Amino acid sequence: MRRLLLTFAGVSVAALAAALVLSSMFARRVTRRINILKEYAQEVVRGNLDIETATTLEKNCWELMACGRTQCPAYAMPRHRCWHMQGTLCPDCAPADSQGRKSCTHCPVFRQNAGDEIQDLAETFGIMAMTLKRQISALGQQQQLMRTILDATPDLVCLLDANNVYLAVNRAFAAFLNLSETEIVGRSEADLFPPAEAEARLAKNRAILDSGRGAQAEARVQTARGEQWFHEVNVPVRDAAGRILGVLKTARDVTEVRSIEERLLQSQKMESLGKLAGGVAHEINTPLGIILGYAQLLQDDVPAGGQVQEDLRIIERQAKVCRKIVADLLGFSRQHESRMGELDLNASVREVVSLMRHTFGLEKVGIELDLDEALPAILGDREKMGQVWMNLLNNARDAMPGGGVIRIRTRRREPEGLLAVSVADSGTGISPEHLGKIFEPFFSTKGVGEGTGLGLSVSFGIVQNHGGTIEVESPAPPEFRPASAEQSDGAGGPGTAFHVLLPHAPQAGAPAQPEISPA
Repeated sequence: MRRLLLTFAGVSVAALAAALVLSSMFARRVTRRINILKEYAQEVVRGNLDIETATTLEKNCWELMACGRTQCPAYAMPRHRCWHMQGTLCPDCAPADSQGRKSCTHCPVFRQNAGDEIQDLAETFGIMAMTLKRQISALGQQQQLMRTILDATPDLVCLLDANNVYLAVNRAFAAFLNLSETEIVGRSEADLFPPAEAEARLAKNRAILDSGRGAQAEARVQTARGEQWFHEVNVPVRDAAGRILGVLKTARDVTEVRSIEERLLQSQKMESLGKLAGGVAHEINTPLGIILGYAQLLQDDVPAGGQVQEDLRIIERQAKVCRKIVADLLGFSRQHESRMGELDLNASVREVVSLMRHTFGLEKVGIELDLDEALPAILGDREKMGQVWMNLLNNARDAMPGGGVIRIRTRRREPEGLLAVSVADSGTGISPEHLGKIFEPFFSTKGVGEGTGLGLSVSFGIVQNHGGTIEVESPAPPEFRPASAEQSDGAGGPGTAFHVLLPHAPQAGAPAQPEISPA
């Protein structure tokens, strides 16, 4: 009996010892696998989503099923289990339930390859890391796409938070401030703009944050490239709950648009002014002719050399001045008949120069001719083009009160196919602020009584009526300046060059025909 008890006790102790050894081995194995999962979790926290938590299989699902479906998301993914993946293409896969879970317990792939609960947890963990990586990659692509779009637009775009700190800017905004994007993000309006401008921008931002309503306006900004106009649109940015998080601001450069609008408005004003000037000139012309005629007739009826005759001569002279003004007004309004015909530009220039060379010589103003004898003819009005040359020559002479040289050059201008007549002087030049106004009617830098300010306006209208235009450069380019300018007393000025550009006649020898110029 005692031997039996000892035997039983020995067996019990051996069984207990074996159980302890086996449980210790099992616990160590489970602990090791759990520690591996812990390490995987730590790697994910560090941002490493390329971890592989599942072991390789002897046979993968595409091998067991021999499906050949290379488009399946489980295909060629040996460490990811197909029963954890959505969108697989196996025809034997059971459909997912309402929560997106699949029942794969009867699938031969699952029965052969499924592991225990810890392995299942590890495989799920790997699928989660892979899905998270794909989502982050997709978000990165979307972010890059949005960045590309924002950087491609020429508009200035920026995003500020509720504390008026810059969160993001596009490339155009950074270039406008001549800073990099990293130098702007994290800074406030006061850090980037002068105090007065920063305060104005902050006031606009506060108004949007307080009211919750967007605003738009046009603003004029002085930049290194000069004055620019921007159309600004500022809107509040809200979260899903409707709370205002900041302000999104965009600004589009509309300088060119405003310039076109101003030119259009100026054109409309000039058209109205031309009609008014033409009407006034026609109304004045008749009584003015009567005054001039009677003043001339009365001079024959009064004693010669007397005060009355002298007064009548003053009336005659001033009436002729008024008649010249009326002629200029009519020329400006272009409400009179033009006779268009084949015209030799060189001959037209020579004719006017021959009339004015002697008078200009008395004022120490010389005229140089540099004419291209191969120029084709234009379709033009001989008298009106002569008036253009006369006005340009008179302007050039007036710019050289101490004398100087005028150079007239004719050339073809390629590739536009235009004929260019350039009139350049060695005078005082035109200031930049006046260059944009010289063709406006009644604009003149001369003293009172020295000009009507219509000469260039009339000339511009005549040239436009001939299908051309007039360009002006001051200082005059060296290739247009008179060759002998340095020999005259008035040398040394920057000079001015006017370029009359005209199309040549479409057909040589076209017959002259009357034409009424448009108003």
